[in-house]
Amino acid sequence: MDRNRARVYPRRRGHRTPSGRRGVRSVAVSAPDKDQRTHAPTPKRIREFRKRGDIARSRDVTTTATLAGGLIACVVASGPMWRAIETLMRRALHGAGTADPALPAVAARSFAMACLPAAAGALAGYALASAWQLGWPPVFAFPKLNLGRVVSAESIKNIFAPTAMARRALLSTAKVAFVGYAGYLAVEAELHRFLRQPALEPGALGARAVSGTARLVQYAGLALAVLAAVDYLWQRRDLMGRMRMTLDEVKRENKEQEGDPHIRRERRRRQRELARRRLPAQVKQADVVVVNPTHFAVALRYRADEHNAPVVVAKGRGPVAQRIRDIARNAQIPILSRPPLARLIYRLVPEGREIPAQLYQAVAEVLAVVYRIRARRFAS
Repeated sequence: MDRNRARVYPRRRGHRTPSGRRGVRSVAVSAPDKDQRTHAPTPKRIREFRKRGDIARSRDVTTTATLAGGLIACVVASGPMWRAIETLMRRALHGAGTADPALPAVAARSFAMACLPAAAGALAGYALASAWQLGWPPVFAFPKLNLGRVVSAESIKNIFAPTAMARRALLSTAKVAFVGYAGYLAVEAELHRFLRQPALEPGALGARAVSGTARLVQYAGLALAVLAAVDYLWQRRDLMGRMRMTLDEVKRENKEQEGDPHIRRERRRRQRELARRRLPAQVKQADVVVVNPTHFAVALRYRADEHNAPVVVAKGRGPVAQRIRDIARNAQIPILSRPPLARLIYRLVPEGREIPAQLYQAVAEVLAVVYRIRARRFAS
């Protein structure tokens, strides 16, 4: 054997080559891309996203609601707030040059009276906006502080990446410019109106200033509301895109749910509820109800131009059979007691199917009785 020939090492699991690496082939499993996520999210997937706190939440909506709540509270409580400020100013001017030991307490109370309504309104706006975005019931997981992810090299790189910083700066500049332009429109209209009028008295000038400020707040608030709506719709669209599922995920979830006893019980309950709601309409279509006096009831319908044989439109046992009898009695549908026939049809024929050939004779006799009853009713 030639000693200069290079040695060939087998690529077995756990075998180390001279380079020190294991002879194991690595397989990269890539996450499904957006093109593969073609199915809408199921209720179970939506619940999973909500439980881990992954919801459509917009900071612009919260900010706008907070500012709106504070402004509304200021307008509603403007009287008490102004009286508190007036009391503080009068007390301060009255005691100018003298030591007033009660002034700090008065100042603190007046400051609280002036600030508490605005703070309470802002807090209420924040709470309402957060509750509206969380939905009901608010089943979600509070975000956990993971310092390893927050201060990791990857997270810092994503935060300070030039592209991400430029995107955030551009977005913030666009928002500020939009709100600023709305405020400019309000101020420009008020300024033109002010310049066209003659000199005003101090009282009228103050009223004009208040009116201009109110218009500025309205325009800026409307601009913020538009930005908040656009941002929320964008966040919701992004969330729905991330929740979309591949065909394999849908199939896997369906298999998991089929094996869940809670899902099976819920499905059976819904089927029973649906059947209970449809029962009156089904029984009223029947020509006759064949019963075992206490346990079984079968509603039959026959139309020669529609069916080759009588059709079972409804059937039941126990309480359902009793309900079928009550509906037929109220609708004046003939009820015939044929215990063996009722049991056979109940066990052999599903709802919506025609009776089998071996039961033609027995059912024909029942229909003949029904037709004779109808004929007597018509004659009378």
